[in-house]
Amino acid sequence: MKKLRLILLLVIILALIPLLPTSLQASTTELDPGPTWESYYAQQLAERDVPPTRASESRARQTTAAWTFMAYIAGDNDLEAFALRDLDEMEFIGSTDEVNIVAQIDRSDIYDTSHDDWTDARRYLVQFDTDFTAINSEEVGTVGESNTGDPDTLADFMIWAMTTYPAQHYALVIWDHGGSWLGIATDDSADNDDITLLELDEALQRATSETGIDKLDLIGFDACLMGGLEVYETIAPYSLYSVASAELIPGYGWDYFGALDALTVDPTIDTAAFGTAIVDSFYQFYTTNATNYDLFNLGVVDLSLTDPVLESLQKVIDVIRADPTAALEAIAKARSQAPLYGAFDDPQFVDYWAAVDLFQFMNLLAENSQDEALAEAARAVTDAGGKMMVHYRGSQIQPGEGGVSIFFPRNANLYRQFDRGTRYETEVPASGLGLWRTFLTLFYDAANSQANLAVLESVLGDVESSSSGAMVDLGFGRSVVAQATFVVLLDIGKGKSIIIDYARLDTTSDKRETSWNGRVPWMTNQPRTNELPVLVIRSRRDPNIGIVNGKVYLKNGKPVKAQVVFDLKTGEATSVWGFRETAGAVMPFEIQFQAGDIFHPYWLTLGPGGAVIPTAANVQFDFDTWPFYLIWKKAPPGTYKIVLQIENLTGEVATDEVVVGVDEEGVVDELDPTDEDYDDDGILNGSDNCVLTPNPDQRDQDKDDVGDACDLFDDNDTDNDGISNVRDNCPLIYNPGQRDTNDDGVGDACQLIIDTDGDGIGDDLDNCPITPNPYQEDADVDGIGDVCDPS
Repeated sequence: MKKLRLILLLVIILALIPLLPTSLQASTTELDPGPTWESYYAQQLAERDVPPTRASESRARQTTAAWTFMAYIAGDNDLEAFALRDLDEMEFIGSTDEVNIVAQIDRSDIYDTSHDDWTDARRYLVQFDTDFTAINSEEVGTVGESNTGDPDTLADFMIWAMTTYPAQHYALVIWDHGGSWLGIATDDSADNDDITLLELDEALQRATSETGIDKLDLIGFDACLMGGLEVYETIAPYSLYSVASAELIPGYGWDYFGALDALTVDPTIDTAAFGTAIVDSFYQFYTTNATNYDLFNLGVVDLSLTDPVLESLQKVIDVIRADPTAALEAIAKARSQAPLYGAFDDPQFVDYWAAVDLFQFMNLLAENSQDEALAEAARAVTDAGGKMMVHYRGSQIQPGEGGVSIFFPRNANLYRQFDRGTRYETEVPASGLGLWRTFLTLFYDAANSQANLAVLESVLGDVESSSSGAMVDLGFGRSVVAQATFVVLLDIGKGKSIIIDYARLDTTSDKRETSWNGRVPWMTNQPRTNELPVLVIRSRRDPNIGIVNGKVYLKNGKPVKAQVVFDLKTGEATSVWGFRETAGAVMPFEIQFQAGDIFHPYWLTLGPGGAVIPTAANVQFDFDTWPFYLIWKKAPPGTYKIVLQIENLTGEVATDEVVVGVDEEGVVDELDPTDEDYDDDGILNGSDNCVLTPNPDQRDQDKDDVGDACDLFDDNDTDNDGISNVRDNCPLIYNPGQRDTNDDGVGDACQLIIDTDGDGIGDDLDNCPITPNPYQEDADVDGIGDVCDPS
């Protein structure tokens, strides 16, 4: 993910804030106009220690510089605008006689029309320029329409750059979406192709072989989730150092102004110091300038020290192999406590990458193990990791967190899901990570041999109720628990219940009770034209961060699954993130939204096996009314279901549930099954359309089987697109994006559309275009509807 840079020391920032336009002092999620940034960077340039110099193309070709910095910018996708602004930012430094800054950028034909709106791939010798609305560097090559997901495209760029601009030191940054070990550098124009680890190895091997360069000095990833041991082991034969993040990287990405300033001011800088400068400028940007981001990190890794980590890991495996069953509980506890990177801990996505902090996991394994030999071996891995990680900074860093991830699904079912297990065994370097696959096999085999589905014991044996909520006793049974989830669902009528509270419990604690406070989060905008009950999922890494799931419909672009991130201390939305499904991965990225774009929240329900299934809610939010807000209200009177899900180490799930009621005073209590008329309105519960609110007339104006006395909203939605008929610009045809090209108040979907299966959803939007499925259920979130999904 990329960024439009700002870099100043805090004192300078404080001095300049009064000079900035109001738009620049506000939230930075939506990018501000170019001229605003142009004037701001001009102020930064005035603070530089060294005046800028311009290197000519002829001069660059004639000399061997100290450094050649290569930027492989895969911008043929929804990050196009960020790509252009990062290249603009590099121009505010520009090449010098001692530093060649060379970029290859591929663009999209959809997302951004600025900078002359060319759509092919071009090569530039980046030169000093202060125009933030155009790329004015010298174009030194036109590649044409390329595929950034093809390893040969990367190799060709590297070979050209290193032979055309020779230097004593080489740095390469790969810029784009990242999906951990699953891929990077996706290209929309090439069927969302991306570079796998096998292909990355192929590209680097070819580039170094054909140029005669033994190793690059640094390979960096300005992309999400790429700070994994699998990635580092892949590139270790080809580079001395790496800079990457195991976490999400905000749309503004690296601070190229600060990083390249450090390099051009002192071209004699060694590689570790240059990597440190990249990390420090990144950290300063997100702590002093773009302060609306709560989770970020970046680290410099000495790739020559990956082998000691692997050697230490081998000793851990040797101890476990002697008696896997004895180590099972300690491993399970450590895995449940270790932080997971990506998606703000959203269960719909975080299990996909299963990116566990390796060194924090080893710390926790040492703490939980009763076997001193295993504890000692685990601590040795952490010690080796501390040496490998030269410099690491970020927000919300937990004690013992190492900043390097590794693939560790919590059970074998998740390991095999979407063919990830097979891919991990064939695409990750066997030379180093084969031993981690051995670890996973030992763990899953031991879990299978000890499989004992968790028993729920008296989940609600004692319920203490009051106007402030309910305390619920829990029972976890005797088996080793991988995960326990506490869920509260609200019955909204028509047989549908939506999740309004979802918490993953600490199964390592002796505490066997939890609570629901009887309050429901509602999403709204300013000035509160829309309100909707939603599920807010809290991050376990930072409980002050919460997300609401949905889909963003871009005015200029493709719809994308998304989440709005909220600061739960203030209730205000801070950013919006999407999830791009590429040929081989799901990749997170920050969305650059604009007026006319729409966020359509999901209501989440529980499906078979406790899976969380998204369905469209009945209210949308226009980004014209950004920022969005969360408010908590007393739970409306009605029936609620409390569910406890227990998952063992094989992935088997057991559930128990109880129905509770919330009365008009907000008191939560278990409903007495022998009471046939809870609200004493003379209508038996089985026939009452407001079970807990007296309404003897049973009025139901919107005919949704929920009485007006307890109905939260008008949800009569004929086309099941999540928008009630009174709001829908095409009430009989599924059109959640509400696209209306000519602004005539009638949705484009009401024009002639092709709907092969006749389910009211056009083929262009239907996740099962030849099988009727009006509700578009997609339990595994793979873009293929359940009714036609072979997996």
